[in-house]
Formats: sequence, structure tokens, C-alpha cells
Amino acid sequence: YLGAKLASTRMHATLPQMFRGWGRIYSGTGRRSPWRIIAAMVFLVVSGFSAYVALAAGVIGSREWLWASLAHLGVMTFVLADLYADSGNRRRDALLFPVGGAILFAIFAFALKWCATGKIEWRGTTFDQKNVRVDPAPSARW
Repeated sequence: YLGAKLASTRMHATLPQMFRGWGRIYSGTGRRSPWRIIAAMVFLVVSGFSAYVALAAGVIGSREWLWASLAHLGVMTFVLADLYADSGNRRRDALLFPVGGAILFAIFAFALKWCATGKIEWRGTTFDQKNVRVDPAPSARW
């Protein structure tokens, strides 16, 4: 039902390719505006990494923070594991969220750099997007 037997594709094979590829996608889909990327970064920190801050607070002091952080981590890991299973990945990979989340945050930061400079790199060529006019509603002409 996902078409895996009909067609397949390969994304990026190395970490630098992932940074360039996803950085280009994130900065390009937002028309080089940083606000959606910044919102995604805030969401990632607040919804994902805040559980680890609460866990540290619970270990150091309050038991309430400890239970709240464990509940947050449990629900988050369960939801991620379910999403991973639905996409054909291993459920246990959800345990790697701290690593994947940190890499995603770094990719967002990389995309912000391209939003600020207006330059993107694709297949070894650098393009300057600051002077390119993007029609916000091309279908409105019809």
C-alpha cells in the first residue's frame, strides 16, 4: 500500500549530504524565510528535549519532575516507535531520539544559514537566491 514494490528512491548517503539536501529543502520550501524553521526548532526543543531537562530536575530534586519526565519520555517514545513502525522502520530506533533530534536541530540551524545568505548548494554548484523573484500565487493568474 506504500508502493515499495513499485518504486524506490535513495535520499542522502552521508551526513554532509543530509545537511546540504535537507538544508536546501527546509530553506527552499519556506521561500528563504527563517520563521518556519525557527518555529520547528522551538517545537523540537519544547516537545522533545524538555523531558530531559525535567528528568535532570527530578534526579537532582523534586520527585514530581522525575515522574512527569518519565511519563513524557514514555509517551514520546511510544508515539515515535509507532510512527517508525508505520513507515517500515524498527520500533527500537525511537530510543535514538536524543541523537536524531540533535542532528535535526543542527540541520535546521544549517538551513537558517542558507536563509540568511540566500545561497544554496546543489550538486556542487552554488546558487544565489536573494535576487530571484518568487511568485507567491502562480495559480491566481488563471
